[in-house]
Amino acid sequence: MSHPPRLLLIDGHALAYRAYFALLRRGFATRDGQPTGAIFGFVKMMLEAVGKLRPTCLAVAFDRAAPTFRHEAYTEYKAHRSKMDDDMIAQMGPLRDVVAAFEIPIYELDGYEADDVIGTLARQAEAEGFEVEILTGDRDAFQLVTDRVSVLLPQSGVGELEVFGPDAVLAKMGVTPAQIPDLKGLMGDSSDNIPGVPGVGEKSAVKLLQSYGTVSNLYEHVAEVSGKLGERLREHHKLAQLSLELATIDRHAPVQFESHRCHLTMPNLDHLTRTLEKFEFTSIIRQLPQTLAAFAPNGAALPTTGAAPSSHALPGLFNGPTDVVVKVARPLELNVTVVSTELLLQELVSQLQAAPAFTFDVETTGLNALTCDLVGLALAFGGPEASQARAYYIPLGHEQGPNLNWPTVREALQPIFADASKEKIAHNAKYDLQVLMGAGLRTEGLPYDTMIADYLVYSGRQSHALKELAWEHLRYEMTEIKSLIGSGAKAITMAQVPVEKAAPYAGADVAVTQELKAFLAPKLKEQGQEKLFDELERPLVPILLGMERHGIKLDTAWLAQLSVKLSALVSAREHHIYELAGENFNINSPKQLAVVLFEKLGLPIIKKTKTGPSTDASVLEELSGNHSIVREVLEYRQLVKLKNTYVDALPALVNPKTGRIHTSFNQTIAATGRLSSQEPNLQNIPIRSELGREIRKAFIPSESHRLILSADYSQIELRILAHVTADPTFLEAFHQDQDIHAVTAAEIFNVSLAEVTPEMRRRAKTTNFGVVYGQTDFGLSKALGISRQEAREFIERFNARYPGIQHYMIQTIAQAKRSGYVETLSGRRRYIPEINAANRQVRDFGERMAINAPIQGSAADIIKLAMVRLAPQLRAYPAVMLLQVHDELVFEVAEEALDPVMALVRGEMENAFQLKVPLKVDIHWGATWMEAK
Repeated sequence: MSHPPRLLLIDGHALAYRAYFALLRRGFATRDGQPTGAIFGFVKMMLEAVGKLRPTCLAVAFDRAAPTFRHEAYTEYKAHRSKMDDDMIAQMGPLRDVVAAFEIPIYELDGYEADDVIGTLARQAEAEGFEVEILTGDRDAFQLVTDRVSVLLPQSGVGELEVFGPDAVLAKMGVTPAQIPDLKGLMGDSSDNIPGVPGVGEKSAVKLLQSYGTVSNLYEHVAEVSGKLGERLREHHKLAQLSLELATIDRHAPVQFESHRCHLTMPNLDHLTRTLEKFEFTSIIRQLPQTLAAFAPNGAALPTTGAAPSSHALPGLFNGPTDVVVKVARPLELNVTVVSTELLLQELVSQLQAAPAFTFDVETTGLNALTCDLVGLALAFGGPEASQARAYYIPLGHEQGPNLNWPTVREALQPIFADASKEKIAHNAKYDLQVLMGAGLRTEGLPYDTMIADYLVYSGRQSHALKELAWEHLRYEMTEIKSLIGSGAKAITMAQVPVEKAAPYAGADVAVTQELKAFLAPKLKEQGQEKLFDELERPLVPILLGMERHGIKLDTAWLAQLSVKLSALVSAREHHIYELAGENFNINSPKQLAVVLFEKLGLPIIKKTKTGPSTDASVLEELSGNHSIVREVLEYRQLVKLKNTYVDALPALVNPKTGRIHTSFNQTIAATGRLSSQEPNLQNIPIRSELGREIRKAFIPSESHRLILSADYSQIELRILAHVTADPTFLEAFHQDQDIHAVTAAEIFNVSLAEVTPEMRRRAKTTNFGVVYGQTDFGLSKALGISRQEAREFIERFNARYPGIQHYMIQTIAQAKRSGYVETLSGRRRYIPEINAANRQVRDFGERMAINAPIQGSAADIIKLAMVRLAPQLRAYPAVMLLQVHDELVFEVAEEALDPVMALVRGEMENAFQLKVPLKVDIHWGATWMEAK
């Protein structure tokens, strides 16, 4: 039995709006600052819907700027709506261009809204035997639902689709689709400024319609409605009728559905790709072959090169020209030799000995480099193009296929890897080196890491994963790992993948990595980042590897005691909250907490979410002065977080083989250049509260005669600020080793240093760091708990006293607007497309980033330089670097070496970079990390 044809109608403006606000905070924009969030989200939702629904026909409807018949009937219609954001306006024209590039017909009509156009097309298509699906973000479309017309609403931003047929509308709204206009006629619609009947809410309107069916029938029997409700209905009959007319979608607009025009058509992929590239939609371009093939009812695959298929090849779908060259991807032509015998291994070693450089990559059973097993090793050398590379795969631990003995392979390869003169290339080299080191293979020299190279050249990129870079830079569509091992609970390990499948996958990885190196190396040179790469980031890799491998010992017995203590404190806090509330409830339930705070205790609602009043941290902070229960809840949450996130979780992460915690340091996450830590994040151990600091007591030396030493840069970001601004007052304060916060307090409060109070100093400290982070008067007022006027005066006095800082800000923002990026003292670039955004909120964010990035990034570079200089010298002592926590380095040192190591650490850290003011390091030591702070 054949299925009826299906038409997908998309409400262009509604979907674009949803996408825009869902992605606004992520700052979607091209490198030159053109906003793209609405376009990107629209295209993603459209393609996902088409892939899931497989429609026969597709069309998009847009609103026109011209007034509609509703505005003529009621001048206040939608009058209260705020003006569309400039960034949203800027995307509507380009969005139409993108839709046109997909060769999807656009329907729009002066005097009518997109809803009217969609309603008319849906009625006509249904009459022609089509099943119609309407993709929108507007529930007004519920009135269009019939047995053959359904409405699809995206859920959670640009995620899943919720389908509404007649029964779903009734369950959701309490009325049938046909009654939706009547419902709006009675209760009104604040979003469209439809008045409705004053005093009639949703519940009353639903009950009335359940009894009388329509507004018209209701008014025929309005005398039956008693009380104030009846009075309101009788008084506002005309308003109800007007509201009904405004809420009713016109299904007879002068527009004609043409199935041949809406039939899915193979677009000109050359033009489509160029259009998407203009907006830098790399992820969408990568998926075009799969996405467009998914449109096909017979599931036929779309080729990645050559001529586009004709309508004969894919009947009923692709009706476009047959001479369009598809420039979506280029094939990776590669032969991978499986090294399955010792003879082949010796031949490989001979070729590697003659090669000046080679690329390597490991295949393992997992992602934790310290605990996974080595399954295979891929190697490549040869020309710069991946197709010119000679790729090899050495299977070592596969359950299916031939494997070589690892000790034999290790012995054969050790001289190659130990040859420091031979360049070694890898992508995410630290992981591969960690695995090989754990397997007993020593590597000398600093590998060329293409992940780090891309991170320096394209610092704004969210991901530097190999597969994404292969597409972005080289246009290779590579096999994803999940196609081999699956995903989720049913995923297998690489050891369970047969050798014949693993070999081409691993060989492609090394061949493409080799070509990526050839692509990125000249770009590093063009941007002047070679020195930063060669002298800072590359040498840092083995240092971080050593820190991860050594780990840090954890006193689990102490954490067990602390857990008991925290449990008692949590329980006591719970009972106190119940007393203040006058009832027991689930404090961890936002919904139940909201009922207590806002309904029972009558606290003001600060912010609303889809599920009701918000009880997030920012709301509770703002309400903390209104009732003591709010402060108790904040304290309760802090205690629970300390217990669950750290005290109870850390012991489970101790490696049973080493008895230590082993974090992983990331070099390519933060765009500022800062290192980050994960699994576990040891840079986030709390220090502000006394109980938080006690967690650090659990971090101890690995041996009893050793100590923990902490070296922390003092106010390094403010010292860098003094350097880059050359402000005389700032410079003098640091040269005189004065308390910079007290100096600022004296300046902005116009008192002598001796007259500065602790409260003055606190406010000045907040102001100092607020300036570094580009804080506004609004942000400063919230941080200090003062009015915006007072905060504005603080900032004005600060700027008057430190004119060099204000000049730096103005100059830096202007430079960033011209070039699109800012740089650290070491030349690290941070691209800031947001700085030229039309949306003021996004633009302000970009300006704050432009001010902060050179300061924070320079601080990150300086501590990295100190690490690179310290690491080789520490080998002369019984000492090891354990952690890097932002501006702090943590070491484990033998007691007898404490003095010389302190002198070494202080000397290298304070002289890592020459500023116009001295760098200062505070050093402490003790039996635990807590004592060393």
